[in-house]
Amino acid sequence: MPAAGRLGLAGLASLLILQFWSARYRPWLYGSAIVMVSVVGTMAADVVHIIADIAYTVSARGFTQPLGTSFADWMGVPATSDGFGWGTGPVGPALPVPIAALVGCLRVSRADRPVPSDPAGQPG
Repeated sequence: MPAAGRLGLAGLASLLILQFWSARYRPWLYGSAIVMVSVVGTMAADVVHIIADIAYTVSARGFTQPLGTSFADWMGVPATSDGFGWGTGPVGPALPVPIAALVGCLRVSRADRPVPSDPAGQPG
C-alpha cells in the first residue's frame, strides 16, 4: 500500500478512536473525522479505478448502495423507536415520487455527462 494510503487510514483510525472515546461533543474532532471519512473514501474510489480499472460510476454505486440501504432502513423505523417514521403511513408510498422525478430529470437533461472539448481544451 502506498504511503499516502497508510497515512490516510492511520489518520482516519486515529480520529475515529478519539471521536468515539470522547466524553463530550468536540466540533473540531467531529468535523475532522467527517473530513477524513471523505478523504479515505475518495482514495478508495481512486484505488478501485486505477488498480482494478473499474469506472467511477460503477464503484460509486457499490460504495453508496449499502449506505443508501441503511438510510432507507432508518427512515422506515417508527419515530417511537428513534427513527424518522417516513416508511409508515402515507409518506412511505409517496417518497418514491420525488426520487423518480429527480432521476427522470437527470435522465432527460443528461446533466451527469461531461461537456466534450476539442483538442485545444476549449469547451464544445
